[in-house]
Amino acid sequence: ADVSSTVNAQGGTGLGYDAGMTVTLPWTYHPTLSLVARSFGGMRFNQSLFKRKNTTNTPADESMQLDAAIALFPIHGNKKRSVWTIEASNLNQIQHSENKNNHAHFGYEFNYGDILFLRAGFNQTHWTLGVELNSPKTQIQLATYAENFGFQAYPVVDRRYIFRWAWRF
Repeated sequence: ADVSSTVNAQGGTGLGYDAGMTVTLPWTYHPTLSLVARSFGGMRFNQSLFKRKNTTNTPADESMQLDAAIALFPIHGNKKRSVWTIEASNLNQIQHSENKNNHAHFGYEFNYGDILFLRAGFNQTHWTLGVELNSPKTQIQLATYAENFGFQAYPVVDRRYIFRWAWRF
């Protein structure tokens, strides 16, 4: 791959718009539906703003991407509640995908008194886990997740481990 400044300077500027909507119904568990349109109406890189060099080579047009998610928020008792979420990303490309699970995301969080959070999920065919412990002055989080990179036929899996400590005041 050529990474010269001449190649990197070629292209155009694109201006895109994202639009989203979240609707929560006033029923038990507060069922919630969210929809997002990324690059609403499509995006073309044909603007000359910020162009450093003249070129006729521009990136391919980007089509609109639609995401949808539903969530439930049950309250299990005093100081105990949870969140259930399922999402499908890039709905308009699922039929062309070799692995449909790459578009599926599922998550669960159990919250005990805003002190202890247990999290589990599924993202791009990989499991995710997390735990969070809060006190009035500190917050500790441990988590792991993985993502696919590269070509769909031969993806590279990158698993990440996260430790986060925060001091609050």
